[in-house]
Amino acid sequence: MSFHDAYTAQFADFVKHVQAGNPPSVTGQDARVAPEIALAAAEFVRSGHPIMLAVAVRA
Repeated sequence: MSFHDAYTAQFADFVKHVQAGNPPSVTGQDARVAPEIALAAAEFVRSGHPIMLAVAVRA
């Protein structure tokens, strides 16, 4: 699946869930955590030290 296809599928899933009155499978919290994880990973590569995340990551 391409990057574009993944975003299209995610938006379609969001619309489907909202129209059905169900919570979306990807939440606002997921959207908030994703860039924090990416930035922490980049900082780890730069520093070589573990990085604490400000928000909890759910499994």
